[in-house]
Amino acid sequence: ITTPFYFVPGAKEAADSCGILIGTSHCEPMMRNNVGEWKVNERGDYNYITNREGVQSYWIERLKEAGPYENFYTMGMRCIHDSGMEGVKTLQEKTDALQQVIDDQRKLLSKYVDKDVEKIPQAFVPYKEVLQIMENGLQLPEDITLIWCDDNYGYMTRLSDKEQQKRNGGAGVYYHLSYWGRPHDYMWLCTTQPGLIYSEMKQAYDCNARRLWGVNVHDLKPAAYDLELFLDMAWNINSVSPSTLVEHQKSWLCREFGKEAGEKLLPAMLEFYRLCGIRKPEFMGWNQVELDKKKYTKGWSPVKNTDFSLTEFGGELDRYLESYEAIKEILSEVEPMI
Repeated sequence: ITTPFYFVPGAKEAADSCGILIGTSHCEPMMRNNVGEWKVNERGDYNYITNREGVQSYWIERLKEAGPYENFYTMGMRCIHDSGMEGVKTLQEKTDALQQVIDDQRKLLSKYVDKDVEKIPQAFVPYKEVLQIMENGLQLPEDITLIWCDDNYGYMTRLSDKEQQKRNGGAGVYYHLSYWGRPHDYMWLCTTQPGLIYSEMKQAYDCNARRLWGVNVHDLKPAAYDLELFLDMAWNINSVSPSTLVEHQKSWLCREFGKEAGEKLLPAMLEFYRLCGIRKPEFMGWNQVELDKKKYTKGWSPVKNTDFSLTEFGGELDRYLESYEAIKEILSEVEPMI
């Protein structure tokens, strides 16, 4: 478990001195990091229906501590481990409970952070089942920023319509360059194609999702280029275009590895992302995760033989492997130069 931010002495002071606003993920409201902070044996269930006072007390503790600093507060509530709320079953029960949570959170923010609650940066993330709840009649104050999500695999599922674009709080993006969940994780390499990142983020920007961009990254090292592209676009949407995207990749490679090596590595990078667009390396087991643990060990279905054809489409499997072999040859040639 990652150490919660507020458990690190001096962290909030250091962030504040650099003008850095602190925020939390879509499932961690009121500046709390639930996985590392909520102890069931001490506080009871993280259930707003049966333990409302306990949950509110937990939030108030952090608001008192965080209030003096600049923060972007996540609104709403999910379970501790990034799943749906406890204690509710039907869609209407979920909607009513989440509405009560947000109404109460606004009161807490007004009491412990700023009486003028509309001035406090707040984000609501309609991720997974929360989007369905939102569409069932959830009433969100106009000053809350809507953070739209991709489908966990790089494709935006929703953006603000014309009416939502008029909201005072505006909109933002929660995007995945890695993902841990069903039907399958991808956390080994960074395999999202730069062209997909550009296309989806440009569309988001054009739909006025401009106030806050957040990205899920598993490991900074393999994600270095994709993350920089995402951040470059967040800083200046015109820093790259469809006609300059390849040049952007080339410039990054040359900066990191030197001009000669960078120019030789560019074809390998382009080919790698092309192959990842066909199928991510993490998915080559042709299985799924988070299935019924009673039926599958650890909830993983067994690895099985590839669905790539050995005979059709010009020997699909062999061609795929040969393409990766060509990438390997380029890397072997360039490695002594770095």
